[in-house]
Amino acid sequence: MPARDWRYYVANPGEIEPMQKICREWAGSAAPKDTEPAVVTTNCRAAAFAKSQLQISN
Repeated sequence: MPARDWRYYVANPGEIEPMQKICREWAGSAAPKDTEPAVVTTNCRAAAFAKSQLQISN
């Protein structure tokens, strides 16, 4: 999984929900938080920010 920034998700809004599904799965797992790969954390934050920006602009 490549690291993405919020601009990627704004340009590719169809990718937001699949990423957020992964984020929900990680959040709901019993795995220790420090075992979550940095790329997941980065992408979760980027997708959430992009989603909020798209909602604001609409």
